[in-house]
Amino acid sequence: MDIKELIKNIVSRPSGIQAAFYLEKIKSILSWQIHDKNLKRLKVNDNDVIHTIKSHINEAIIIDFNYCVCLIKLKNVDFIISKSGRRNIKTKGQIEYYIDNIPNLVEYMKEIDRQMPEWEKEFANLMALHEI
Repeated sequence: MDIKELIKNIVSRPSGIQAAFYLEKIKSILSWQIHDKNLKRLKVNDNDVIHTIKSHINEAIIIDFNYCVCLIKLKNVDFIISKSGRRNIKTKGQIEYYIDNIPNLVEYMKEIDRQMPEWEKEFANLMALHEI
């Protein structure tokens, strides 16, 4: 997408600013996971997504809405996980990733939760700076 199209999309859809901001932040975590040779890879089987999260993130509050969607509340951020079909995880700005493409789902969630307060401050400062 060229810059003019990006600006048009952002102006006509303000949530696009938030989505673009958080997309870059989350991409950096995925990039780190993909390139970190010391990070233990964690493959999660279809039926074990919620169980794996429960067993590795004690503080997680898990709200199972129905057979296909689950809300995972951590200290600083919430995630929505689709449990059926192509299993995806969503978070701030509605950034969505296929769970099987995340090298370590638990560390991915913990890192986003850890960094979210700083990201929110940075986003607020960015908006104030540009008076958006």
